Amino acid sequence: MFISTLGLEKKDKEYLESLCKKEIRHCQINELTQDEYSEIEAVFSYGYDLPLEKVMKMKNLKWIHIGQSGMEYLPFRYLAEEEISVTNSKGINASNISEYVLSYMLSHVRKNDTYRQMQRKHIWDADTRMNELRDSTVGILGLGMAGKEVAKRAAAFDMHVLTMDIFDISYPGVERHYSPDHLNEMLPLCDYIVLCLPLTKETEHIINRESLKYVKRGSMLINSGRGPLIDTDAVLDALKKGIFSKVVLDVFDREPLESDSQLWDFDENLIITPHIAGDHFLNYSKRMIEILAANLNLWPDKEKLINRVNVNSLI
Repeated sequence: MFISTLGLEKKDKEYLESLCKKEIRHCQINELTQDEYSEIEAVFSYGYDLPLEKVMKMKNLKWIHIGQSGMEYLPFRYLAEEEISVTNSKGINASNISEYVLSYMLSHVRKNDTYRQMQRKHIWDADTRMNELRDSTVGILGLGMAGKEVAKRAAAFDMHVLTMDIFDISYPGVERHYSPDHLNEMLPLCDYIVLCLPLTKETEHIINRESLKYVKRGSMLINSGRGPLIDTDAVLDALKKGIFSKVVLDVFDREPLESDSQLWDFDENLIITPHIAGDHFLNYSKRMIEILAANLNLWPDKEKLINRVNVNSLI
C-alpha cells in the first residue's frame, strides 16, 4: 500500500493512481490502524508527520518521497539503517526563490522603501540617489538548484558572483568558488550575502558572531534557506551596529514566528516574510506532481529514482 498525506486535489490523485499499480491511500498518518502501518510500502509526505516512532511502525516501508526540498524532520539514522529510499522535490522552487532574492536586492538598491515613504508624506523627492546592482558583489552560500538560479540572475545584472559550497562546483557566471573553510575570505568582498543552504550539522549557525567579524559593513543579508543557518541574535546585533544595511529573513528558528516575537517590530531595516520565498506560487503542486509521477513510473528501480537523497550524509 502507498500512502499520500500531501493533501492533493482530486485531479492529481486520479493522475497518480493511473500511474501506480498499487493502491494509493490519501489520508493522514494518524488515521491509520496498527495493521495498516505494517502494510505501507511507500509514503508521499511533506515530512512533518514522519517522526521516528511512526516510521518504525511501518515494517514494510521501502520508500519515502518528500513533497518539498527540506527534510530535516526525518529520522535519517533509522532510514539509513533500514536502507529505506528517500527522494524529495528539490529544484521545483529554485527559480521562484531566486526571484524572491533578486526582488529584495533590486528593491534595496532602487530605494523603493524610501520612495514609498515619500509618497505617503506627499513629498516629491528628487534628491534621493539610487545605486545599481551592476559591479556589486553577491556571495551565495549553497550552490544547489536555488543557488544556481540566483547566480544566473545575478550574473545577468552584471554582478560579481562568488559562491560557497562543500562541493567544488563550477557554474557559468561564478567568478570564484570557496569551500566552507574559506568562508571568512569571501565575506569581506560581499555587498550581498544570500543563504540557500540546507540545514545540516555543518551549516547550522554558519553565520555567527565569529563569521560576522568578517562581513563587509553596509552589506545586505538574505536568508532564504533555513532559519538556524544564522545565529539570529548575532545577526540582529550586527544590524543594530550598522554592519548590515538590511536583513531579509524568510525562515526562522521556530515557525510560525510567534506573534510576540521581538522580530516583528525590531527595525525598519529588518524585513520578515512567512517562509514563502519558494512555496506559494501557482505551479508548485504541478511541479511536485511531475517529479512524484516520474518516480512512480520508475519504482521499484531505486537506482533510477529522481532526486535520490544520500541519507547517510545527513546523519
